[in-house]
Amino acid sequence: MDFDRHLSRAVRTSGHKLPHEATTLGEALDMIDEHLPSFVRSRAHWHRARNQIIDAAETGSQADVYEATSQLVAALEAEGWLDNGTVR
Repeated sequence: MDFDRHLSRAVRTSGHKLPHEATTLGEALDMIDEHLPSFVRSRAHWHRARNQIIDAAETGSQADVYEATSQLVAALEAEGWLDNGTVR
């Protein structure tokens, strides 16, 4: 598994006690596993994002990395924690 692989773009957060930015699959996974309270982490959009991040780390497929990034963005948007002005 390659958790050092970069997301398809840097993802920045706002409005919550999360790291300001995730640039790799590992940082994205840590954001979910280490910084979200369990009641938030148990929501379906976080499960989808987490599972896709792990799949991308396992396969190394650019399509899976793109989907992992998209799922992370969707989960952050659902919570209102995405910094829309700085997603690149």
